[in-house]
Amino acid sequence: YDLEFAMRGTIRNTRSAYLGVEASIAAIKALQQSVISQESALEATQAGFEVGTRTIVDVLLSTRNLFSARSRLAQARYNYVIAILSLKQAAGILTEDDLSMVNQWIEPKTNG
Repeated sequence: YDLEFAMRGTIRNTRSAYLGVEASIAAIKALQQSVISQESALEATQAGFEVGTRTIVDVLLSTRNLFSARSRLAQARYNYVIAILSLKQAAGILTEDDLSMVNQWIEPKTNG
């Protein structure tokens, strides 16, 4: 009974982690498009400001929207990494190398 319960829990956790990975991928794709859209909007707003049809407040709001989109994209990428690690853990294939790789991504780069 305990073995079957553990197996069902493992299957459920693995399935849930897999769905988390899929959701993260979809979110990243959508947010990448959002960043592109916000970059275009900022360029258009800056051009409008240069010819006098937009105000500096419009430029600042557009800039804020772009950085907000970039922040959401960064959060989605973080969620993806966590989802991948969770999937590997649920499947029993998480290794020290996986964690070392993540550490390399987050360590600050030095100019030396």
